[in-house]
Amino acid sequence: MKKGPFVKKLPWEIDPVKSASPPLESKPTAKLSLLKARAATKKPVSGPPSQRAPQGLSRQNHTNNFQREEEDDNVLHEEEDEEEDEIIYPPQPASNRSDRPMSSRTTSANRNPPPPAAPDRNSVPTTPREYQEGEPGEFGDTGEMAECRLCQRSFAVGRIALHEKICKKNQEKAAKRKVFNSTKHRVLGTDAAKNLSKIEKEKKEEAARKEKENNEEGEDRKLKDMPKWKRDRAQFIAAIRKTSNPNEPYVHVPSPIDPSQKECANCGRRFNPDPYEKHIKICKSVFGKGKAPAKQAVKAAAPPARNGFNSTGHSASSSPRMSNTMNSPSNARNNVQEKNLGSTTSAGKKLSQPNVKNASSRIGIAAEPIPCPHCGRRFEKHAAERHVPICAGVANKPLSHTTRAPMNKTMELKCPCLALLSSEDKDLFLSLSPHLNPKTVNRFQKSNFPGLLSSKDPGGRTKDKKMARGQVLVSLCFLLAVAHAALFVEQHHSHHNATYNSREYAPGDEKIQVFVVTHSHDDMGWIYPVQQYYRQLTRYIIDSMVTSLHESTDRKFTQVEVGFFQMYWNEATEERRRQIRTIIERGQLEFNLGGYTMNDESTPTWYEEVNQMTNGALWLKQTFNVTAKSAWHIDPFGHSAATASLWSQIGFSGFGLNRIPYWLKDQMKQNKGLEFVWRGSKTLGKTSEIFAHVLDTWYGTPNEMDFNDNNGWSGIYIEDDASLPDYNVKSIADPFVTMVKQRSSWFLHKKLLIPFGNDFAHWQATNSFVNMDKLIKYVNDHSDEYGVTVEYAHLSDYVDAVHELDIEWPVFEGDFFPYNDGPNSFWSGYYTPWKKQYLRESDAKLASAEVAFAFLNGTESQLKKIDILRSATSVCTHHDAVSGTETDSTSADYDRRLIQGNAAVDSALTEMLDSGARRVEGDDDNVIYYSVFNQLGWKRKQYVSVLTNSSTASVTWGNSDVDFQINPVPSYSKVNAKYRLYFLVELDPLSSNVYRVAFGQPSTNNKRSELTNSFLSLQFDDNTGFLKSITKEDGTSIQAELSLHEYRSLNGSNGLQASGAYIFRPDTQSVLNLGTTNNNQVTVSFDFASPRSGPYILLTCTDSFTTYQDSIVSAPVSAGNQESGFSLTARRLDVNGGWGQNPSVSFFAWSNGFPYKNFGGINYATGTATTSSPTLSVAFSSAVDQQGSFTAAPIVVVTPRAKDLVVATVTVVDGKGFTVQITDSNGQPYTGSVTVDYLAVTAGVYQDAEGKSSVQAGKVIIPAPTSGVSTVAEIDHQPTGQDSMVLVSSLGPSSYGFTVINKLSSAFSVVARRLNGQNGNLELQYIRLPRTAALLEPVAERVTNRVFDGPFVKEVQQFYKENYGQTLIQYDLKNTMGRVVEIVSEVGPLDVGGRELITRLSTSMKSEGKYYTDDNGLEIMERTYNSTTTELVAGNYHPMVQRVFMRDNSANLQLNLLSDSTHGAASLNDGELEVMLHRRCTSDDGRGVSQALNDQTPIRPTMWMTLTNQNDGTEIQRRLSILQQFPPTIVKVSAQANDWSLGATELPSNIHLMTVRSVQKGQLLVRIQHLFAKDEHPQLSNPVKINLKTLLGVKVNDIEEMNLSGIMGSDEARDGKLKWNTGNNNEAQQPIPIANGILVIQPMEIRTFLFSI
Repeated sequence: MKKGPFVKKLPWEIDPVKSASPPLESKPTAKLSLLKARAATKKPVSGPPSQRAPQGLSRQNHTNNFQREEEDDNVLHEEEDEEEDEIIYPPQPASNRSDRPMSSRTTSANRNPPPPAAPDRNSVPTTPREYQEGEPGEFGDTGEMAECRLCQRSFAVGRIALHEKICKKNQEKAAKRKVFNSTKHRVLGTDAAKNLSKIEKEKKEEAARKEKENNEEGEDRKLKDMPKWKRDRAQFIAAIRKTSNPNEPYVHVPSPIDPSQKECANCGRRFNPDPYEKHIKICKSVFGKGKAPAKQAVKAAAPPARNGFNSTGHSASSSPRMSNTMNSPSNARNNVQEKNLGSTTSAGKKLSQPNVKNASSRIGIAAEPIPCPHCGRRFEKHAAERHVPICAGVANKPLSHTTRAPMNKTMELKCPCLALLSSEDKDLFLSLSPHLNPKTVNRFQKSNFPGLLSSKDPGGRTKDKKMARGQVLVSLCFLLAVAHAALFVEQHHSHHNATYNSREYAPGDEKIQVFVVTHSHDDMGWIYPVQQYYRQLTRYIIDSMVTSLHESTDRKFTQVEVGFFQMYWNEATEERRRQIRTIIERGQLEFNLGGYTMNDESTPTWYEEVNQMTNGALWLKQTFNVTAKSAWHIDPFGHSAATASLWSQIGFSGFGLNRIPYWLKDQMKQNKGLEFVWRGSKTLGKTSEIFAHVLDTWYGTPNEMDFNDNNGWSGIYIEDDASLPDYNVKSIADPFVTMVKQRSSWFLHKKLLIPFGNDFAHWQATNSFVNMDKLIKYVNDHSDEYGVTVEYAHLSDYVDAVHELDIEWPVFEGDFFPYNDGPNSFWSGYYTPWKKQYLRESDAKLASAEVAFAFLNGTESQLKKIDILRSATSVCTHHDAVSGTETDSTSADYDRRLIQGNAAVDSALTEMLDSGARRVEGDDDNVIYYSVFNQLGWKRKQYVSVLTNSSTASVTWGNSDVDFQINPVPSYSKVNAKYRLYFLVELDPLSSNVYRVAFGQPSTNNKRSELTNSFLSLQFDDNTGFLKSITKEDGTSIQAELSLHEYRSLNGSNGLQASGAYIFRPDTQSVLNLGTTNNNQVTVSFDFASPRSGPYILLTCTDSFTTYQDSIVSAPVSAGNQESGFSLTARRLDVNGGWGQNPSVSFFAWSNGFPYKNFGGINYATGTATTSSPTLSVAFSSAVDQQGSFTAAPIVVVTPRAKDLVVATVTVVDGKGFTVQITDSNGQPYTGSVTVDYLAVTAGVYQDAEGKSSVQAGKVIIPAPTSGVSTVAEIDHQPTGQDSMVLVSSLGPSSYGFTVINKLSSAFSVVARRLNGQNGNLELQYIRLPRTAALLEPVAERVTNRVFDGPFVKEVQQFYKENYGQTLIQYDLKNTMGRVVEIVSEVGPLDVGGRELITRLSTSMKSEGKYYTDDNGLEIMERTYNSTTTELVAGNYHPMVQRVFMRDNSANLQLNLLSDSTHGAASLNDGELEVMLHRRCTSDDGRGVSQALNDQTPIRPTMWMTLTNQNDGTEIQRRLSILQQFPPTIVKVSAQANDWSLGATELPSNIHLMTVRSVQKGQLLVRIQHLFAKDEHPQLSNPVKINLKTLLGVKVNDIEEMNLSGIMGSDEARDGKLKWNTGNNNEAQQPIPIANGILVIQPMEIRTFLFSI
C-alpha cells in the first residue's frame, strides 16, 4: 500500500511536499483550532472508513468538513472505499504536522506548498438539473427519503437499496480490518510496553461496564439508535457559529438529554455517573462560598493576574530579551465595550449583578454567555460567578511601570515529564504552560505516557533517559500547540464577542494606511552558534520565503543579515538563484541595512561598523547589483548618534530603531513623538540627518495578527468563506483594526508601520502569508467600514510614503544610552566583557593585511586568508557577539572564528613580507626576525614589546643598534613567559621594518642611571603603595589615587533584578539570602565589608519579593562579633518542612549616625536596650542617636538579639517611649538575655534634597483572619523612586511573625502569623527605607610595589593579591607617546561570589559633575551625573569605546583615559572616573541567555592616561586614540626580510588614513577621515587640503568619490537620499568636491574614493 497523505514524520524527517496543513483543516477560530489540536492526539477511530477522521481532525470535525450529510451528499460510498483502502493511518504524534520544523534538504521547487485549499463545493454532485420536484429522477427519485438500517443516514428512496449494499460491504471490511494500535507503537522499546496489555484490558473492562450501565438505564429508542456524531453535530455547529459571528441572532438548538447522565444541583451541568461523583464535591465547595467578601480598608492581596498586555493587546514580553516592564501593561480588555452583566439567559432568567446566580446549563449548548463588566470577556454562568469578583480586584488596581505581574498560578504546574527535560526544553515548555489547563496535561500524560515513568531512579528519571526524553519532547509538542492556541483564545476572546463600531470612521475621513513589514530577526549567533542557526533555522526561513514570494507578487519580505543570505546563495541551485533574482527585480525581496550582520551600536568603533557594512554591501552589489535604502536596526541595546550619522553618510533615508529607554518610549507615544529627524553629528549638521522611526511597541508581530510560533505555525487558520461554519475572518479583522487605530494614535499621520515577524520567524512562510493574505483582503474589502487599508511593504516603502506628507519634523541630537527596560534594569553591563579587546586587535591586524595585500602583489590564496578574518570580524560586530551577551558555546564559536582568522592573516602577512628574504651568516636558533608593520598614514616612533624567557638580548635594525629594555613579567601576570622585551621602532607611513633580536647576547646599549620624563612625574604613597599625585611639566600637581575595587553583583535569588550579561546592577549591603532547605529552621551568617563600630542598629524582616505565602520569622543571634558580622536564625512557622524558593532577609546596619538624618523634617530615635525579662520598657531619652522629639506616638520597629530565636513585639508606644514583649518562636514568654535594637520615626514621608528617594513610616489596621492564625494584606503607600527595604513590627498584646511578599514601588504585601494572644485586628507598623549605597569593596587596602627604573622604560608593578595587579609604565620619549602613562591591568579569574571589577581614579580636580565619552570613536558626548535615576551606579554608566576624560575649567586641566577596548565608564563623584574592567556574575539577568556570566577569563586591558591643559588634551586624545586602536603589527618572519615602504606622504596629525583596501585588481577603496569636530580645537578643527594623487606614493590613474560603504558614487547616494523638512535652515557643512585630485576635507568628514592604479 502507498503511504496516505497524513503520514507524519519527526521535524528532521518532514518532506516539505507533504508538510502543508491537512486538506480542509481550515482554522475557523482560536477555539476551533484548540479543539482540533486536542483531537490530534486521539487514536484512529475504528469502523467504516467513511467514519474515520484524517489525522489532526476529530471525528466531529471530519464529519462537518467532508460529509455534509444533511445537505446534498451524493458521493458514492464505493468511491470513498476505493480511496480509503489505500490510506494507512499511522500512530498519532502529539502535534500537528504543520507545527513541526522542516530540516531535511529538498529541491527548491517544491518546498513549503501552501495548505491545500478547501475543495470546491460545486465539485460535489448535486441534484441533476433536469429533475423537477415531484418527478422521478435518474434513479427513480421522487423526493421521498428513506433511512439506512445500518448507518441511519437518509437517502432518496430510489437510491437506498444501492446504498445499503455498499454500506454493508464497508462495514464488513471495517470489521475485518485490524485497527492500528498507536499506543503500542509509541511505547515500543520502552518500559511502558510491558504494561500495555494490562492497560488495554482495563480499558475494555471499563467500556463493557459503562455499556452495561447505559443499557440498564433504558434509553429512548430514537436517542439510542441515533449516532453520536449526529446528536453532537447541531450542538457543535451552533456553538461555533455563535463564537465566530456574534452579530447573528442567537438560535437555541435543543439538545437531546442523555438520560444516563446526572444533573448537578449547583451548576446545572450534566455528567456521567463517575465524573458526577467527583464533580459534585468540588462544585458544592465552589458554589457554597456565597458572595465575595466586601472590600476592606486594607485590600486583600490581589490574586495572580494574567500576563500583561499593553493597550494594543500586544504582549509586553514578546521577545526573550524584553522585560515585562517595557510598556505600560494595561490589559487588552480596555478596548472592549463594557456590557451590562444583568443580561437574560436563554432560559429567560435574569442574572443579578455583581453576584451571578446559577442558571441551567447543558454540555454542548451553553446558555447565553455573560460578559464581565470589567474585562469584557464572556463566560458561562458558573464561570462568570467565579470570575467577576476576581476580575474586579484586578481591574481596580492597574499595574504601573515598576510593578512586576504576580506569578500566574498555572506556572506551578507539576508535570513529572519535565523531570526528563533539559533546562532549555523545560524553559520552552514553561513559557507556554500558564495557558495550559493542568487537567489537560494530566489527562494527556495518562493517555500518552502509560508506564513511562515506571522503573525510575530516585531522581524521577527513567533508566533509558535518552529514549524517554525523546518521547517526551515529541509528545510535548502537542501541549505547546494546545497552549499557543489557548493563548490566542485568551487574547482574542473579548474581541470575538465585541462588535466593531463602524461609527469611528466616517466617509470622507482619511483612511489609515497600514504597511506590514514582513521580516525575520535572525541573530548571527546568540543562544546557538552561527552555523547551527543557519543549518537548523535560517536557511529554511529564506527557502520558505523565496517560495512564498515567488507564488504571489503582492508579498514582500525584508532580509537584513547578508552573512546568512550569502551562505544560502552559495548552496542554492541555479533554478533557485533565478527565482531569487526574479523576486529582487520585482521589488518583493529587499535587503534592509545591507550589512554583513546587524551590529551593536554602543561598543564597536566607527571603523568596525563601516567595515562590516562594506563587506555586506559589496557582496550585494557584486551579486545582485542592489543597494539598501534604509536601515532596519531593531535589536541593538540602545542606539548611538554616531551610527545615525554613519547610516546617513551611507545614503540611507530611514532608520528603524527599537530599544530606547522604556520611559522615553512611553513619553514619545503620548506626545506623538515616535518619529523625528535624527542629526547624528553636530559638526556635519543636516548632511548627517536621517529620518528615525521608533517601533511603537516591539519588533514582534502584534498578537492580533500573530499566526506563528516557535513551530513555524500557531495552528490558527483564517477562514474567509462565509458559507462555512469555520468562518472567522471578521472576528480576527475587528480586533486587528482596533489595534491599528490604537497604534495610529501615537503618530502624527495616518501611515502606520506594523512588523510581521520576530526572532527566526517564517520558516513556514506559506502558512504566514496565506493567513495574512486573507486578513489583508478582508480589511481592504471593508476599508470603507473600517477606515483602514493594509498592504505588504518594506521599511523604505513606509519611509517614502511618510516623506510625501512633507511634515515639519523635530530634530533630535544625542543618543539613547544607557538603555533600560525597567526602573532597575539598566543594560550597561554588556559594555565591558573582554571579547571587545580581541576584536579590536583583530581589526588592527586586518588593516595591516589590507594594506600589504594592496601593494605587495598579494595572491588569490592570500586574499582567501584575509577573507577569513574579514568574515570573522564582521560576524563579531553582531549585537550579541561584541556585546558578550551570548551563551558559552556561541562565545567559543566567535573565539574560534577570530583565532582562525588571525592565524590565516599571520600566514598571509608572513608570505607577503618574506618575499625578499635573505639569511645572515652566523644566525642560530636564538635569533628571531620581527617585521613591524605600520598601517597608518603617519610616521611612528614608539616602544613595542614581545615576550621572551631570556633575560638578555640585543636588537638591531639593519646595521644600527636599537634602544631596548628587558623587564621581568609581573608575578600576577598569566602570560606564558618570564620577561618582556621593549624595543624602539621608527616607521614611515605605510611601511614595515625588520628588526633582528638576538636573545641571550650581551647588551650593547648605553644605559643611563635614571629616567628623565619631561612631561609627567608620578608620586606613590609610602604606606599604601597607591598612586598619590601627578605633576605636570609646568609644576601643576593634582592629588590622584588609582586603585582597583569590586562591586558585588546582585544575584537575583531574592526575586530582584539580577546583574548579568546585559544588565549591571550592583548589590547593596542589606540582603541576606536564606537559601533553600528541607528543615523548618536555618542559621546563616553575614560578614560586613568593613567593620561597623558601635553604636549601630540592626533591623531585619523577611523579604521574598515573590508571591508565595510562607510564614517565616527571623532574628539575629548573639553569637559572633556584631561589629564584623552577624548570624541569623530563620524559622518557618506554618509547617514543619522548609522552603524551596530561597527567601531573603533585608537588614539595615550603620555606624556614625543615622544615614537619613538629612531627609527633610525627619524626627527619629535609635538605640539598644537589654533585658532578661519577657517585658522591656524603653525611654526615648536613653536613645543613642536622636533628632527632634516626639509629640505623638512614633512608628517603632524592633529587632531582638539572643542566643535563641526570639520575637519582639511592641505592645505600647507613646511620645516618651515604648514597651516590648519578648517571646520565643512558639509565642511563649522568653526569660533569657535579650538585646533589642530599635528605630523610631514620626509617621510621614521624608524626602532627600534631590527628591529621588524617601523614608516612609506609617501604620495600618489589618482585619483579623476569618479562620486560622494567618492573614495576608496589601499596604499602599506613596511611590518610591529607588529600591527600598520594608521593616515591619506589630503593635498590641499579640505576638506576630511576618513575611513581606510581592513588594512593589508603591505597595507591599505582608503575611502575618499570630504566635499568641486573642484573635483580633492587627495594628501593623512599617518603615520603608532606601537601600544603602552599592556594595563596593577595595580589592586590597595596600599594594606591594616593584619598581624597574630602566634607561628607557620606567615600570611600577603593583601587586594587590593573587590574580589581581596593575602595572604603570612611562616611556622616555619626547613625542606624544612620552606624555602617556600606560596602565596595564592583569586580572582574573575574579573571585567567586559575583564580582564586577573597576579601576577608579580619584583626583582633586573640580569636574563639576561632568565627564565626556566618545561616540563610537567619533564625536564627544558630554555626560552629567543623573541623581534622579533609580539605579545611581548602573544608570550613570555609559559606553567608553575609545576614551573618557574630565576637565577642570578653573585650572585649565584635562585628564584623559584612553582604552584599547570598550568599557563601561562613569563619574559618580566630582573629580573621579571609574572604568569597568571585568565581570563575573552568579545569576542570569533574565534577558534570554539563561546563563550566568561566569567569566573566568584572565584579561589584560591597557589604558593610556595623560594630564595636560585642555587644548593639548584635546589634540593628543584624538591622535593617541588612533595610535592605540591601530598598534604596529608584529609578524615573526622566517628570515631577514626586506624593509618595505611606499614612500607615501605623511598626513597631518588631524587627518587619518582610515582604509586602504583592494576591491578588485587595479582598484583600491580609500577612506580619509578628519578626526576633529567643529570648534573642538583652535587650529586642528580647520579644513585640510590633501593631494590624492601623491597620497599613497603610487601612480593613480583615476579617482571616483563614493558613498561611505563604497558601492555607489557619492552624487548618486546624495541625490537618492530623501531630504526632510525640519524647519531648521541652518546651513549644513556640504562636502567640497575634489578638483584636479585636490581634496579639501572638513571637520568630522569621512571621504571615500575608488582609486584606479
